[in-house]
Amino acid sequence: MKRRHLAIAIALMAAGVPLHAQPLDDTLQCERARDLPERAIGSCTRVIDSGQFSGVNLAIAYHNRGIARTGIGEYDAAILDLDNAILINSGAASALTSRGIAWHGRGDYRRAIADYNAAIRLNPRDISAIKHRGLAHYFQGDFALAAGDFSLERKLSKPDAYSAIWSYLARTRNGDSVQSEFAQAVGLLSKDEWPAPVLSVYLEKIGPEALLVAAAHADPRKHAEQRCEAHYYLGQWQLTRGEQALATANFRSAQNQCPKYFLEYTGAWAEINRQR
Repeated sequence: MKRRHLAIAIALMAAGVPLHAQPLDDTLQCERARDLPERAIGSCTRVIDSGQFSGVNLAIAYHNRGIARTGIGEYDAAILDLDNAILINSGAASALTSRGIAWHGRGDYRRAIADYNAAIRLNPRDISAIKHRGLAHYFQGDFALAAGDFSLERKLSKPDAYSAIWSYLARTRNGDSVQSEFAQAVGLLSKDEWPAPVLSVYLEKIGPEALLVAAAHADPRKHAEQRCEAHYYLGQWQLTRGEQALATANFRSAQNQCPKYFLEYTGAWAEINRQR
């Protein structure tokens, strides 16, 4: 939510509230819901409880706290916050998308898709809602619908490695032949940044072991995240090749390594449950 702290600060000054009565730091930290979710929760709570805000600014604070709670896997609490944000400002497509993501984290794809649909009705160019609706369709096994969403996302946004991966997976699992088209899309992307090694596996330029080596990182957090993604996207690639047992093993490795708020964690859970 870029620059949202400015709206809250303006509201404070307009209300004649001394900044020391409601530290400006709380408004700034509340904005950082995605970067520092634990700190943002406390700051957003103080902003909400101050009683100084109403209307759109109060909705922003609830929305940001909902994003922060989603970011640490507190989905039920996040949904309550986002319910409040939507109740206060029903025209905010972004809050509907955020609530959809929280439902998505809980594995309730039906409710997630309903929220994404509502967000897209309000803003047909809501790229986040389109992308996440595609993911929800994919995790449900509706590959044709997922492919349509990923295609639309790619038309509306800049070239992106993850978008290319998901479009490839959805179309391939829908029975389409897209290898040459995928190779062309990959040619527009950086070959130096993660997840470039995943793309190389899908193009059969490197093997699974080389991918796991390439996922290593000096930062322990980045190392865990990239290993998590490496296992997950290996599993998806193996499903396209009919290698069910290998795919399941990689999904279990992803579950063990991915933070629970990662879509790859949710995706691994969905694939393992679909196989039962």
